[in-house]
Amino acid sequence: MNKKMFWLAFVAMLFAAVALFVFLDNPKAEVRAVRKCFEEMSKVKLTYISDLEKQASQVITASIDVEGKGEMGFTRLSPGSFTRSSHVYLHGIRPYSFRTREIVKGQESYGYAIDIGRSSPVPAARQLAITNVQSAVSHYDELLALVTHWPGTTNEWPNKSEEIHFTNSDGEDYFFSLKRSDTEVPK
Repeated sequence: MNKKMFWLAFVAMLFAAVALFVFLDNPKAEVRAVRKCFEEMSKVKLTYISDLEKQASQVITASIDVEGKGEMGFTRLSPGSFTRSSHVYLHGIRPYSFRTREIVKGQESYGYAIDIGRSSPVPAARQLAITNVQSAVSHYDELLALVTHWPGTTNEWPNKSEEIHFTNSDGEDYFFSLKRSDTEVPK
């Protein structure tokens, strides 16, 4: 009889875990929560937010217009991006977008965003002590000044002479390049 009760309890717990996962993993609710966080910010207008149901990626990306400054774009967003996070991913700051190449644990990957949070591989970004999207917005001018001198490319992906290199404390390599929205290479 104990064996039967064990298996009944096990099946019930398994069913409850699956149901909890299905109900909590709600992409629409997460996008709504991120949208609400942006709408609660002053001097910020949300101009784009991704729809997780109509795209292949499961990453929330958003673009905003910062009053009196310009556009900023963020990716890998969640409601936690507006509280306290060691990673804040910026995919663009007017007029620049980013091209990234990372070599982490021997694996090379490519992307379109830079980490500007406390765990950033960029020392000057770490010094800004950005802990969430709001603090990134408040450092708009400093972030723009930080990247303005970085090399740029007119190609979709830069060659090695068009990259700036940083190494983090674990010895992992990060290479960044700017791509201007008007396809002009920064000087």
